[in-house]
Amino acid sequence: FGGGGAGESSATAVADKLGGLYNDLLQSDFDSDAFESFGSGMLNLYPDEVVDGQLESMGYDSREDFSETLGQNYGYGMSYYSDALSYMTIEIDVTLGDKLDGSRLYNVNTYLEQYGLEATDGYLLEATLTGTLTEDYNGFSAGEQQSQETSTGMAAIEIDGRWYLYEGVY
Repeated sequence: FGGGGAGESSATAVADKLGGLYNDLLQSDFDSDAFESFGSGMLNLYPDEVVDGQLESMGYDSREDFSETLGQNYGYGMSYYSDALSYMTIEIDVTLGDKLDGSRLYNVNTYLEQYGLEATDGYLLEATLTGTLTEDYNGFSAGEQQSQETSTGMAAIEIDGRWYLYEGVY
């Protein structure tokens, strides 16, 4: 099926690529092509073994079908911002949060063992969303900014010296 990616050289590289995927989606029309592109980018951040295993176990006919579904699952929530994008820009900065503690790393490895993988390190991925008004709106002036920090529910994990995306860590 074509698998995931070869991994990144650092946890920060995973965070930067994920942030880029979200920002690209925010610049899109939130259509099926945009969701497929977002999902494909996410799949490229996963280990090959995980992507191949998920394709088989979830019954997808192709990587493209899996990419579009993944993109819709994660990206659809971003379409909530489409109306706001008519009067503001939104940027997402994904950064490293706390190092995964022993219990979180254990939970990650419990999942990964079915693919013959083991993570030796990891960091939560946090996001800062910054909205900047491009015009006066509702009593606020163009150029005003507001930021909000949030968890992505994802982590950057290290497997055999390479870094990958892992979802479902809070």
